[in-house]
Amino acid sequence: MYKAGQLVIYNGEGVCRVEAVGIPKLTGIDTKCDYYTLRSIGRNITIYIPVNTSAYMRPVMTKTQAYQFICQMPQIEAFSMQGTGVWIQRDCYAAALQSHSCTELVRLLKTIYLKQNASEAANRHLGRMDEEYRKRAEEILYTEFSVALGIPVAEIPDYLVHTIEANATVQVK
Repeated sequence: MYKAGQLVIYNGEGVCRVEAVGIPKLTGIDTKCDYYTLRSIGRNITIYIPVNTSAYMRPVMTKTQAYQFICQMPQIEAFSMQGTGVWIQRDCYAAALQSHSCTELVRLLKTIYLKQNASEAANRHLGRMDEEYRKRAEEILYTEFSVALGIPVAEIPDYLVHTIEANATVQVK
């Protein structure tokens, strides 16, 4: 059971703070069970979910876990999407978001970044679907890194680059 003040990953919402555990003062809810009152980090959303929910929840990674994961990111492969149609790509992207896995989010982002590079080389723009999934995956992943590492979300892209480059330099020596 999570406690008030704890940060969790909740379902497709991403990082949330447990504001309270108990019966909220709302009409039309089951007063026989306790609820988590969750407040989304980065979005103005409050969620009420029964404590015994089957919805996905896990604690936010620790600072050490975040650093170790970031160092492993270069080994994570993009999805193989050559020759697939837009519907298959959309299903793959949606499955990555619904997996709640940081590894799957990185795979999704790498896939979209590769498509973006190919589009730019062909003097085209990335498709709207790719943009939307990229934005959501970055929001979920970067917010978790932000709270785990204690740095602002806006600084996460630079932190990733510097950490991965520094780790690569250390491994080469």
